[in-house]
Amino acid sequence: MKSSILKSMVKSNRGMTLAEVMVGMVAFAIGILGLSR
Repeated sequence: MKSSILKSMVKSNRGMTLAEVMVGMVAFAIGILGLSR
């Protein structure tokens, strides 16, 4: 799962919009919070 998240972040950084990058980071933070619980 981590690799897929990194891949999605790389794709966003390559040429998507800044909004998609932010959404990816938010989803990443939510995933960390879910794991901490």
